[in-house]
Amino acid sequence: MPPLDAQTFQSVDAAVHKHLPVLECRIQQVPSSIVGDVYSITTLPRAATVGLVWPSTTQAHLDRMESSVTSDLDRYARFPPGWDGYDGVTFDAQLVSVVQRVAKWTADLFRTLDVVPSEMTPGPASDGSLDLEIAYQGKRLILTFYPETDRVGVYCENGADAEEAQTTLDSSGLARWLSWLVG
Repeated sequence: MPPLDAQTFQSVDAAVHKHLPVLECRIQQVPSSIVGDVYSITTLPRAATVGLVWPSTTQAHLDRMESSVTSDLDRYARFPPGWDGYDGVTFDAQLVSVVQRVAKWTADLFRTLDVVPSEMTPGPASDGSLDLEIAYQGKRLILTFYPETDRVGVYCENGADAEEAQTTLDSSGLARWLSWLVG
């Protein structure tokens, strides 16, 4: 279905006010470099306060963030030997896939909470490891995935406090650190 325009939304606004006068329609224009301007409409009780997060915008932002991480990781998988100008190791396809799955799992967690991290960015390292950096509400979590092992390096900071640790590549090991991030 093509995106609806402002005129269509204004018609909906008038119809809602006619039939349900206790509701208020809010139209929000959301600029998007991907699909052009998108319009979001929400009906609220007349006494509702301003400043709500629009779930559809949250979900779309997470989709774009996850897609960007996946694209970057796919690009890293195509790096040639010496990609860093020195002795940079190429990235194992299985490791790239693992980090992509963890990024999806992380995005799904944020979708469930209906919030968006301020950052979710992968990073290549010349030793063949891959980082996934996630930031949310002043906290930063960097997970480092190493080739041919199930160990994951963890760096987390919350303001002045920082900690480094190791965990394993399983849902319980990673869940502890993601819980810290969103908690």
